[in-house]
Amino acid sequence: REGAARAAVSAPGPVGAHPDGTHVVVGGTALGEDGVWVVPAAGGTPLRLAVGNDVAATRLAFAADASRLWFTAAHGTSHHLHVVDLVPVLDPDGDPMIGTISDDTDPATGAPLGILPVLDDPLGVAAPVTHPTDPAVVAVTTGVCGDRRATLVTLPDPDGAATVLELDPGPAPSVPVGFLTDAPGGTTSVVVALSADGCAGPWELWRVAVRDGRVADRARLASGVGARAVRATPEGQYH
Repeated sequence: REGAARAAVSAPGPVGAHPDGTHVVVGGTALGEDGVWVVPAAGGTPLRLAVGNDVAATRLAFAADASRLWFTAAHGTSHHLHVVDLVPVLDPDGDPMIGTISDDTDPATGAPLGILPVLDDPLGVAAPVTHPTDPAVVAVTTGVCGDRRATLVTLPDPDGAATVLELDPGPAPSVPVGFLTDAPGGTTSVVVALSADGCAGPWELWRVAVRDGRVADRARLASGVGARAVRATPEGQYH
């Protein structure tokens, strides 16, 4: 499937699989234009989700319910986190695909923009980690190795601005690992990894609880960790 996407999109960047297994999203050039594209997993005509002139997508991640695509991108010397709202559409052949609901267009090309810039950091925005049940929540890494910070982003209602919160459980650089689902209602629980330089272990693992837009509690889970991940149980719990 990834091979089909790369064949349809030249100079491909990141590739992400749609949760339903029938589509692949890839950043790169197709039909003579740059952008973020969706391609049927079996191959076919790419459909552009976001204009990418002078923009290089670096990471892609679908919300768990596939209603949104989060992606990070480099814009010259700046780095952004974007989100695209997705809906079912028909491709040029009349077959079902996923597309964007955005009505905005690029003034130069008339192509759909489909991009909502959510976060801007001149040093870098990387590794979006999506929440397992809430499509409006994502954790990312901002900054560079010696000054990386795990950051929680929560989308608002359409008329508001996104909430951006540094999770920073300690003095060392940090990166998000994933979300836990055993927290009480109204609490977002994030696992964050700390290390001396923010890029290599050994790691300390911390659990950070966020309530009402603030860090409410922090607890160290483990030290001297070489690899880290959050896994799903058959019951849909993450730990």
